[in-house]
Amino acid sequence: MAMKRFFGFTLALAFASGLALAQPRVVINEFAYDDTGTDDLEFIELYNADTVPVDITGWIVNCGDQLTGDNNPDFVIGDDDGDGIPDRTVILQPGQFYVIGTPTLNTRCGGCVNQLINPGSAGVLENDNEWIALIISGETRTVVDAVAYEVNKSPLANWAPADIIPQLGGGLWGNYQSLEESATTDDAFMTIGRWRDGYDTNVNGRDFGHFRPTPGASNNLPALTSRVCLNFDNYSVGNIPAEFIGSYRNPRVIAPTQADNTAATGFNPNAIPASPSGGKAMMVRDWAGGGNVAIANSLFENGKAGYDLYIYIDPAAPPATRVETWMIGLLGSPESLHNHPLISNSANG
Repeated sequence: MAMKRFFGFTLALAFASGLALAQPRVVINEFAYDDTGTDDLEFIELYNADTVPVDITGWIVNCGDQLTGDNNPDFVIGDDDGDGIPDRTVILQPGQFYVIGTPTLNTRCGGCVNQLINPGSAGVLENDNEWIALIISGETRTVVDAVAYEVNKSPLANWAPADIIPQLGGGLWGNYQSLEESATTDDAFMTIGRWRDGYDTNVNGRDFGHFRPTPGASNNLPALTSRVCLNFDNYSVGNIPAEFIGSYRNPRVIAPTQADNTAATGFNPNAIPASPSGGKAMMVRDWAGGGNVAIANSLFENGKAGYDLYIYIDPAAPPATRVETWMIGLLGSPESLHNHPLISNSANG
């Protein structure tokens, strides 16, 4: 009998330990860290990718950019008055979102923000080699999820905590600004989000891409299950193709042999050779300089995807101080965040 009681006690300890060691599947699902002018549209969205409710009360959203002397703000989940102590319990149900965002964003999205933060000048989310980490604090610090961005500015080991680096896979390489859309320009207001809600391989460059802002709602794009043939001849010159969205600027339909250089924002500043198939084409260009990308508004799934494309690459060499690259790929295989990719590392996943 004594042996049976001892055996039962051992099982109870093992079971309890198993519960304590289980890692909650809550992720940083989408974020915006820089927008036009005063940064008043910043937000961080969390998502419960688990099959059970998770109590995230008191968890810390840790933001930083240096190992010592960091002055970036942290956010305690459930803390509404900024004193670092939760004012309410926050239970995140399976498939539920939790948005920490600015008052301006909350107004624009119709009340999608669950926890308010101060905008812009208060230094909410900064630029230049930054991280966002979701932390369970206590006797031991547990990193639940993390993302790093603008990692092109300095090697991760110089500024990122060692315990978040396994979650990054090299981080997000390039720079990005969420331009506010305008009726007079083709600015594209975009955020950085996971290709699928909760999709997490611990390689930021593979897991995240550009999206239309969806704070408090799903990132998931409709899945294409059959062959799609894009015909740009169905559009007028200057139209934005409905099948794509841009990063800095929206892509535009052009007539390749017809130059449109009447203004700095011309869609096709120089006439180029006609497509082998004839007809119109799509131009992916940031007329203000820098880089640009066009992202399809649908996803291919189940490992079945293919492209049949004619692509024109300008043979003129860039200035000696600049580098020009182009990439085509699926689901994060090209790093979509602009700067010259770090081919020798994991910037592209």
